[in-house]
Amino acid sequence: MIAIPELYGSIKLFDRKWQLIGEVGRNTDIEIEITPSGEMNRSMPAQWPNVDRSTIPSNSFNSPHGLCFGHDDEVYVVEWILGGRISRIDLH
Repeated sequence: MIAIPELYGSIKLFDRKWQLIGEVGRNTDIEIEITPSGEMNRSMPAQWPNVDRSTIPSNSFNSPHGLCFGHDDEVYVVEWILGGRISRIDLH
């Protein structure tokens, strides 16, 4: 499994053939649209990414920047928010 933190509020999970197998922590307060010409339209909370962690919807990410796998199918995600945040996700 390959896990990729997306700066705009989620973690994408891929298999070894780069097929998308899941998404974790999608933040519905952040909306991204790629236009046919390749331009990005974004809608996000004020002061993003430096928001207070209490304003982030439960079970979602704001701006994940890095991650690593643990020993038992868990993923640790580090986010860029005020005060920082490290989250643990069990993939069982």
